[in-house]
Amino acid sequence: FLIQFKKKKKGKILDKNSTPKKINYQRDKEMTSMSEEALKEEAKSELKLLSLEHVCFNKDWVLRLNPRSQIDHFICLICKQIANSPMEISCPQHEQMDELLIVGEDCLNQYLKDHNNSCPIAPHANCKYSRNRALQRLVGDLTVMCPRQCMQGGQQTGNETEGESETSGIIRCNFQGKLKELNDHLSNDCSLKAIDCWFKPFGCNQRCSKHNLNDHLISSMKFHFDMVNQLFQSMQQTIQSQRGESNQLKSEINQLRLQMKKMSKMQIQTNSTN
Repeated sequence: FLIQFKKKKKGKILDKNSTPKKINYQRDKEMTSMSEEALKEEAKSELKLLSLEHVCFNKDWVLRLNPRSQIDHFICLICKQIANSPMEISCPQHEQMDELLIVGEDCLNQYLKDHNNSCPIAPHANCKYSRNRALQRLVGDLTVMCPRQCMQGGQQTGNETEGESETSGIIRCNFQGKLKELNDHLSNDCSLKAIDCWFKPFGCNQRCSKHNLNDHLISSMKFHFDMVNQLFQSMQQTIQSQRGESNQLKSEINQLRLQMKKMSKMQIQTNSTN
């Protein structure tokens, strides 16, 4: 009889014969699973603030570097945030109103779709509107901080430099520029931009800042090696299987050739007899 000794450790049952390799591999898989969940939550929160192509801009984010009086005329009347691609409502029914009736383009399109093209200012059909390009330029010239840094709860100071702080080890992005320049910054220069692990083609879904990528590669070296090794073994099995199928096809072709030769000889003999 084989007796397996088991012991409880931290609420888990560990087999005495379990190798550290298996335990470490399971731990790496659990860490990767946890990181995937964290990344999903991070992506959801980032989308709320980084939707720069369509939805209106977060007012609290812009107010960090701009006085409220400077943005009062940029507020979307639908979502109460700063209008992205501002549209001016110009219906005849509202000619008596002194203020500019500004809404974000995406907000307006969604409102008209949901309310059967009824005006968002007052319920009536045939809403009239046009793009306010002068206001769009003013919105684009607003000074903003990096929204990724904003989500971290950090505030830049003039003495800090872009990247990782030597004292705290915290990575910061100190971008302060015009809103119209932000997309280029987020796509190319932001030190907080998350990038994929080099081993993503092999199954690692970890995403981290470029400053932390090297630490991830070092700490997950064994996990990455196991993934590459698994893929290599899978490819070997596929190659062997395809070789077997190829050899079988060759054998069948050779058998057909032999049968054709026999049939040809029999045909010749039959013709000579006749």
